[in-house]
Amino acid sequence: MTQPMLVDEPATFGKTEYEIDTLTRSLGFLTRVVHIQINDSVRAQSELPASLATLSMLSLVHANPGIRQVHAARILLIQQPNMAILVKNMVTRGLIKRRKDTGKRNGLWITAEGEEMMERAQRVDAANRNYADCLSEEEYAQLIMLLNRIYRARL
Repeated sequence: MTQPMLVDEPATFGKTEYEIDTLTRSLGFLTRVVHIQINDSVRAQSELPASLATLSMLSLVHANPGIRQVHAARILLIQQPNMAILVKNMVTRGLIKRRKDTGKRNGLWITAEGEEMMERAQRVDAANRNYADCLSEEEYAQLIMLLNRIYRARL
């Protein structure tokens, strides 16, 4: 059992120790905490006006030129209607472009503006390591490995 969390609050609340064991055993809550930390880190980088979905999509298109939108949606676990909106916004912003591949289907390619944002995103990603600075390099690598196992089981 973990120690109760001490909260610095005015005495008018009465209680200053709270039991948080149920939260610290909840995968949903803990992943929410990580998500909040990463979102805060992305927002803190004023040079990078992009959501996590946009950055993930840029990374995927960068690594897979010509990827079809439907395949990107499956890989990123985004529902097709939401993917259509994301792609439209990214095309409008000049981050990616649609064009026909060698067949009759449209694929997605990253633009020069998208490449620039990718470079900035890589710097942010390196800074994101700071949110988990309480972990050793080995522990961080293990966390990434375990999260990848969960992700790949979902594909």
